[in-house]
Amino acid sequence: MDRMKRKLVFTGVLAAALAGADAPAQTISEFVTLRGSRFKLNGADFYPKVLNYKVDLVQPSSGSRYLAPEFAYAWGYPGTPALALSAIKTELADIRGKGFNTIRLIGMGVGFDCSQTVIDDPQTNQGHCVAWNGPLRYEVRTPTSAGVSIVSVPLTAPYTEYLGYVSQFLHAARDENIKVIWLTEYKGVDWPANRAAYTDFIAKAAKALAGEPALMAYDFFNEPGYSSTGGYAKKEICLLVSGWSDAVHGNDLLHLTTIGLVGPGEVMGYDPGVLKIDFASFHPYPNYVHEMLASDADPLAIGIDRVKSDAYWESRYARVPWMIGETGFTAKSAAEAGDDCSNCDGSVDDQKSYADQTLKYVRDCGGSGYSWWSYRDVHYDPVGPYYPGNFFGLRDWDGAAAWKPAAGEFADAAFDPWTNANSCVQPANYFNYYNASGFHVSGTVHDNATSQPVAGAVIYGWSTDWSQRAATYSDASGHYVLFATFPVGTVRAGAPAASAANGWPANNQPVNFGLDRITPAADIAVNGVTLTAGTVTRYQASNSILSGTTTVSGTGASGATATMRATNIVTLQSGFTVQKGAVFLAQNGPAYPDCTLVP
Repeated sequence: MDRMKRKLVFTGVLAAALAGADAPAQTISEFVTLRGSRFKLNGADFYPKVLNYKVDLVQPSSGSRYLAPEFAYAWGYPGTPALALSAIKTELADIRGKGFNTIRLIGMGVGFDCSQTVIDDPQTNQGHCVAWNGPLRYEVRTPTSAGVSIVSVPLTAPYTEYLGYVSQFLHAARDENIKVIWLTEYKGVDWPANRAAYTDFIAKAAKALAGEPALMAYDFFNEPGYSSTGGYAKKEICLLVSGWSDAVHGNDLLHLTTIGLVGPGEVMGYDPGVLKIDFASFHPYPNYVHEMLASDADPLAIGIDRVKSDAYWESRYARVPWMIGETGFTAKSAAEAGDDCSNCDGSVDDQKSYADQTLKYVRDCGGSGYSWWSYRDVHYDPVGPYYPGNFFGLRDWDGAAAWKPAAGEFADAAFDPWTNANSCVQPANYFNYYNASGFHVSGTVHDNATSQPVAGAVIYGWSTDWSQRAATYSDASGHYVLFATFPVGTVRAGAPAASAANGWPANNQPVNFGLDRITPAADIAVNGVTLTAGTVTRYQASNSILSGTTTVSGTGASGATATMRATNIVTLQSGFTVQKGAVFLAQNGPAYPDCTLVP
């Protein structure tokens, strides 16, 4: 990651009113901020060690709704709202005691119902959704004799009751000195007809929760590479995510924003090089046993190297601060009752080794944090040869829910987030993710404007029937070799802050790509400008911003919102004024491209 010195320079008097007026002044330091690639808390460096934790919103057969730990954690709910809240607090305290300082809150996202499904497999009646129906909804669960029933319930503005449940969780987390990354989505939010409703929800949530110091960040979308409702153009995605970010920062400058990205391949659409987010959250997994090749002598080492390959790429090409937002390894304790785990990733000792190696590698590659999926084993996923997903937890499902050995790797005594052991070296399988052989496609990737090579481009290759996919990256010279176990019919290349393009192999000829790069302005000056109350304005530059004789207007109770974001330096000269009621933020960080210029 870029380690350049960055700074803000104030050469005149600055009067600024921060967002989050409901938060007492003495609690401002309790909010997690971002300086360069490091999070800060209470004036010190903060490394999020995150555990994904799920709650359910329970609707009993009689009485009021309440928050409870995920049903599948213990196959049931505590009997009353008070007992359920106590159970959450007990588990949060136990999690904190294991060294985790942050929770990624799952289960309180909103979304839309599928209104049209296309059947892919008539024998199993399995299919995929091709249309999503409003209004905005959330899920409630009712315990039954067979388990639990799930109903999606319409959600209407101003969402007061629903946000009250989120606030209740945040208060419980604050009591245990835990920060929270809140996944606000669960399905269908980027479907065009639904975008306005989801953006409105984010805006009202940001306004309502602006004073909550336990909240670290809004996670807008979980794995769009798997769950996006369409293959939208990068420009359209850029504008959409900018709207979500503005919905937060137009109401609240004290909380951060992120998106849970599958991996480097998201550059084809939800590209971290153009998304207006404060940091990227990547979700690498070792992949399951069924994807290992017969030639893999050490499946555990190969799986770990797959995750390291993603982190190695992210450390060089992500263009924004990044962390691991999810990763995990399935394993079952010998004493744990329940489902078959013969197709899990490995043993609990393997799981421990995976956590140890990937934690340290991500740290050494400049990752800003690390998040494990998930808190506890569950019993709701189909257990078969391809998805033994019940066993990602760091705690067993049954009995006393004992912690697995991997949990010990997150203890403060076991993991030092600030001592770099220089392990960030290129993994052996970096350019050949699955160590595939038999077929290959090669070529180059260059910048259309300069003809210079593009390093770190992601190249995908699909079989002619689109059922299989291989991947690789371009090297420093822009050259790539894509290895596969199948004949490749279509190749696609993309890169951060660049266009994407398709190619078709023919007669063993190279498949070369030219991409259009997007670069923000290097230096800008803002002078003689008055930003009127009610407007939201962002200035950004890849090097510096200089501003004087500029007024961010306020009426006393409200006003304009403005940010100035530059990679290296923001200088505010005499004559720069922020009036009472206005909101202004100057920050160092990667500059976002203008979405209208994105291909």
